Amino acid sequence: MKKFILLLAALFTLAMSTTAFAAPADNGAVLNKEEAAATKLVNALLQNGNLASVQNLFHPEFKKNINDNNFKELQKDITTKLGTMKTSRLALWERRDNGDGIFYIMSFSKENIVRCAVIFDDKDQIVNFALTPIHPEEKKADDKASKKPTK
Repeated sequence: MKKFILLLAALFTLAMSTTAFAAPADNGAVLNKEEAAATKLVNALLQNGNLASVQNLFHPEFKKNINDNNFKELQKDITTKLGTMKTSRLALWERRDNGDGIFYIMSFSKENIVRCAVIFDDKDQIVNFALTPIHPEEKKADDKASKKPTK
């Protein structure tokens, strides 16, 4: 009887462990697809690519808001404010039921730390993107003066 109970416990443990590892198998494929799309968009933005090369990656509603003129203006604005990209690395992939987000940490010639976010819908189409400079909080001279101990 003890052997039978131990056998059942072992089988139950094995069965539970296989279900615990049964994560969605398509996560890797989705990440690869979304990262390729995000890389293509970032390259088009930062290397003076054209809108036609990335427009098929956009959600139809998002396509309505972007045309050749404002895409070129955005490229000029990025170059003016951020400069040229020096480094880029994937920082985070956020998976949700109704869409995903890929976040990069980048370094530019004019801005040291820039967060790049590319947001996807549940059909892996780009619905938005943003490049945001990150500035560490700077201590103000007033703050330092106010923290002096009083006698």
